[in-house]
Amino acid sequence: MPAPAVGAIGLSVAGRDLKEKEVAKGLQVATTLRTPFGLVTSRPGPDNLNSDEIAGLYGADKPIWPDGTPILITLRPVDESDNLVLADLFPGMAEAMEHMRSRPDISIAATDQDNAEAAEKIEGSLVGATLTQMTTEKRNLRFVAIDGAAPTLENVANGSYPYEKSLYLVVPAEIGAEAAAFLTFIETDAGKAQLRDAGIVEGTS
Repeated sequence: MPAPAVGAIGLSVAGRDLKEKEVAKGLQVATTLRTPFGLVTSRPGPDNLNSDEIAGLYGADKPIWPDGTPILITLRPVDESDNLVLADLFPGMAEAMEHMRSRPDISIAATDQDNAEAAEKIEGSLVGATLTQMTTEKRNLRFVAIDGAAPTLENVANGSYPYEKSLYLVVPAEIGAEAAAFLTFIETDAGKAQLRDAGIVEGTS
């Protein structure tokens, strides 16, 4: 459950919208942000995947890169928000990931950081990730272009890269002074510039 529900902090960032039981406890989404979402790899690249082949790669027992290198995919826990994002973005992904979970050789990464660290260490890796994580954590990973387009803010804006993840800024019913100040700041030109530097743009309020 998002941290403000238990009073740990005054604001948290969630990868999914609130559930009814969380709203009933007084939580609210103050605003949403967006960041490009895609697939990253340890390969030096450049690589490109067609959007209509991605689910097939996830569902294959022995997927390979165009040069014959094995594709080694790491999954997230069943209830992790990235699974929902992948399933929504690419037709057939929900079924493909379910099939993968039946395989004993598939690795599961508990957190975003575990996911990225595993991908950095594995040759031929392929994992889902956001632009903001790759940017802010300075990971030694490269995005795979999808249908020839890279996951940049510019390509999201011009429509050539339609794959995004929403980030929900969650606060309690009574917003504290620090959280309110932060929410005000990200609406300013300086705040928006810092968000863009981190690979994030405004979503819907």
